[in-house]
Amino acid sequence: GQYGAAIGSGDHGRDAGIITITGGTVMAYGDESAAIGGGQVCPGAKVTVAGGKVTAISRRRGAGIGGGSNGSGGVQGGGTFTITGGTVTAEGLRGIDNATIDGGSVKAVSTNGSAPIVPQPTNSKGKNVYCVTAVREGSEGLANLKGLKDYGCKDIYLLDENRLYLYLPNGKYNFSVNG
Repeated sequence: GQYGAAIGSGDHGRDAGIITITGGTVMAYGDESAAIGGGQVCPGAKVTVAGGKVTAISRRRGAGIGGGSNGSGGVQGGGTFTITGGTVTAEGLRGIDNATIDGGSVKAVSTNGSAPIVPQPTNSKGKNVYCVTAVREGSEGLANLKGLKDYGCKDIYLLDENRLYLYLPNGKYNFSVNG
């Protein structure tokens, strides 16, 4: 929507409540609003992705997932985003607001050059997580990810033809990706 989120609250609306995606393909587009989450000048939503392929793009001043323009639905408005599996592409003035990442592949893009996820994302244990790009040459489609204990691997698809965007705490990892 232009002022109301494609999935979530309307323009100057009420709290969007709880939004849960567990599978399928979801494509949402916003303008002054977030694509998924808060509309312009709205309280945040509690968004959870546990599976599926999710594309959330805000074309102007909202987050891909989070708050609309003026930041009211995102960081300042109490919205949260939790991913435990699935494949998420989020693009907007802020890619994603308030993220907890325990699984999945998350490609977040900020159109204004700032950090793609604000504030620094964490896992459910409160540890900061950082984007690790894994490349699987010559592969497309659903990825079979092995070797990451406690990382949600449901519905992880290769993006940009052959990449996974995993969010992991600092450390050494030994894992494999099979297409």
